[in-house]
Amino acid sequence: MDCPIKTQENAEWLLDYAAGRLRGERAAELARHVERCDDCASFVAAQQVVWKALDQWEPEPVSLDFDRRLYRSIEAARPASGLPRVL
Repeated sequence: MDCPIKTQENAEWLLDYAAGRLRGERAAELARHVERCDDCASFVAAQQVVWKALDQWEPEPVSLDFDRRLYRSIEAARPASGLPRVL
């Protein structure tokens, strides 16, 4: 197997492997490669830290008037005319 980091081919396999979504022979082949390649091993380890942090993250609930406030903010930021301001 060619190194996904060095060749930029099949780099998505590393993400899937780190997230536990890669299966079968492809997963086994990548596991063997990661054992021998320090760059890929470091990448997988870092991605697993990210996935673990995301799994533990609890977002705050969205307020009932979130959409109304969001659209009001968007309207307030929009220029008064359709043309971009020159001055």
